[in-house]
Amino acid sequence: MLDHMKTGDYLFIQFGINDGGDCPRYEGDAQFKTTLGMMAMAAKMRGAHPVFVTPVSSIKCQGSSAVPTRGRFVTDTKTAGMTYTVPVIDLEGLSVALYNANNFCPLPGGMSDVSDSTGGAVGAFFCHDHTHFETAGAMSIAKTVADAVRAQLPELAAYLK
Repeated sequence: MLDHMKTGDYLFIQFGINDGGDCPRYEGDAQFKTTLGMMAMAAKMRGAHPVFVTPVSSIKCQGSSAVPTRGRFVTDTKTAGMTYTVPVIDLEGLSVALYNANNFCPLPGGMSDVSDSTGGAVGAFFCHDHTHFETAGAMSIAKTVADAVRAQLPELAAYLK
């Protein structure tokens, strides 16, 4: 990827989507931030513009409200953004706001998680694993990211539909 990067390109960097908030199998906070920084610096050395994106939240409800699920990965991404002077799109925060705006909580039938039997708007939005998206959800999350890019990186707005 770096071999084909050109001056003026943008590199969107996101990790932590498939990891639990404190998953012990993966690198610790310091290494996670260092890895993000290494990627950002490699892009900058080629004249590209790195952008960090926090992981999208899975659907988790506390009563009638969706709540964030990505823990340290969000905090570490934001800290790395400040450390390496890289803009950060807070997709976790934006996705939780989207879930609440769509009134996804409480989950249908009092369920604690999304499953193959989840119906309605939540079932149309999420796959059975509460993290990945059906087409409607993917399109909605993509629009959320595009809106954030327009707001935070207006120089890219002309490239978005």
